Amino acid sequence: MVIERHGHKSDHVVCVLEGGITIGDQRCTEGMHITLEEGAVFGPIIGGPEGALLYEIMMGDPRAVPDDKEAHKKFCAERGIELLPNPPRRARHWSRDARGGLFGCCAHRRAATRP
Repeated sequence: MVIERHGHKSDHVVCVLEGGITIGDQRCTEGMHITLEEGAVFGPIIGGPEGALLYEIMMGDPRAVPDDKEAHKKFCAERGIELLPNPPRRARHWSRDARGGLFGCCAHRRAATRP
């Protein structure tokens, strides 16, 4: 498994529960975690031969922002990796606040901190 280099629209933590991954040149094994601030770009994430079970915690909007799609295509092509489409996503009822906006808890926190 290879996940392209990307960032997220919120702070987040990735915990390795089982197996291992490599992010860039850093090997992350069971029990390790990666803490990333909003907009921090990381990857590609490469699953180890034993696979990996990850637990990700997003402190707000979880949407990913790809870094360089063409570089990812080249990276995969050089290694004979078949690119698969991302699975479709649908908004969950708990991801909307009463006003219909996505990720209401994040919107409330941001609104409260604005001058």
